[in-house]
Amino acid sequence: MKAEIRTVVFAAVLAVVCSLLLAGAETLLKPYREANEQAEEVANYLAALGVPVAPDATASELVEIFDRDISV
Repeated sequence: MKAEIRTVVFAAVLAVVCSLLLAGAETLLKPYREANEQAEEVANYLAALGVPVAPDATASELVEIFDRDISV
C-alpha cells in the first residue's frame, strides 16, 4: 500500500514539474515564435508578389524588405 502511494505521489510531482517546465519554455519562447510567424507571413506575401528575397534571409530582414518595398 505504501509503495502505491509513493508511486502516485511521484507521478503527480513529475507531472507538475514537467508542466511548469513546458509553461516556462512557452513563455520564454513566445516572442521568437511570434516573430517567426510574422516572418513566414511576410515571406508568403513577398513570394506571391514576386519580390526577390535571399533564401537565407532572417526574419528581421524579411520584415524590413516588406516594410521598404510594399505599401499597404
